[in-house]
Amino acid sequence: MTRPSMSLEMITLPELQKWTGITPFELLMHCIAILISTIMFTVKWYKIVQFSYWHIFGPMFLASGLDLYFVFIVALRVYVEEKQIRRSLATHLFNFLRASMFGLFLMFLCQKIEGDFEHGQVAIQTTYGVVFMPIWIMLAGLAGQMVRLI
Repeated sequence: MTRPSMSLEMITLPELQKWTGITPFELLMHCIAILISTIMFTVKWYKIVQFSYWHIFGPMFLASGLDLYFVFIVALRVYVEEKQIRRSLATHLFNFLRASMFGLFLMFLCQKIEGDFEHGQVAIQTTYGVVFMPIWIMLAGLAGQMVRLI
């Protein structure tokens, strides 16, 4: 008796786009922002240039803001062209949630890191559990999106 082969398959880009609503352009935009932020963090780490963590997170804030802007424009176009507010809201509500929760997570994380590492004090009296709360909300929205697609 032979065992079935266990092949690991990567998620394809169309599947990722269908499940999460992330377009290849948004993915590219966030990857470039992460690359720039990583380079800025490396420069800060080796004390070549003094950046605050708000400056380091700046490209990711910009990408998140542009992502939210593009989602709004696409939802508005769907509403204007098809005159269906329900379809527009149902389709793009998760994308609004995803983009806004990611931006909120970045803001909480940057505020927490800035105080903990830069100033050596606790900037906000919250735990990292509260900082990661937008990610949990985003994952709950993703679970709802998966149920809707089934």
